[in-house]
Amino acid sequence: MPDRTTNLLRYFIECVRQDEDQSVDPSLDDVGKKFIPWPFSSDLSFMDDSGLSIKLKQDQSNFANELSKSPSYGSLLYGYPTYIDVNSARVIPLFTWLVDYEISGWEMWLRIITEWPQMNLSYLNRLARAAEEQMQILRALDLLDNVEDPPDNLIVEILNRMEMMGFLQSLREQINPQALSSISRKKGFDRPGIHNCAALFLTNPPTYTRG
Repeated sequence: MPDRTTNLLRYFIECVRQDEDQSVDPSLDDVGKKFIPWPFSSDLSFMDDSGLSIKLKQDQSNFANELSKSPSYGSLLYGYPTYIDVNSARVIPLFTWLVDYEISGWEMWLRIITEWPQMNLSYLNRLARAAEEQMQILRALDLLDNVEDPPDNLIVEILNRMEMMGFLQSLREQINPQALSSISRKKGFDRPGIHNCAALFLTNPPTYTRG
């Protein structure tokens, strides 16, 4: 293969990698602006193929306005479970899924796009700083190069592996995707750590991948 073609392919791969490695860690004060709590008691994975509808609230108007100005692909992520950093007052999902959406007024329709989760880079950086160590963690969790359909209770299996690896020492609630709790400022400051909470996060569209 000519060197020019090889270099071009390496460039494309690096662009896609940068798109996938977005950090998601809004401030707890940005609730209703950059993220909104998941309004259902069950995880996104339990919704059927037809998707679902969410009625946005008045105090989520900034979130709705930003979403209405964004492209429908790559602007919205579902995150679960949630690590709350008391020192920086940050809301950091451990894993994210790409979500497709349509918004009209105060109503939003959702459909999950990626069935295999991505570990949030902001959380992965807390587990390991070196790229080689991060790759080892993702490989141990079986989150690299998946081509098969994800198994049932996938996120529970992944979190069980993380617990065995010693990565869930700050767990504050039992992880149960069918009985979610809600994010709140009081919870964040009273009990920092990993909570059984989910949220929808605004993110920058994947510029390179979209192109």
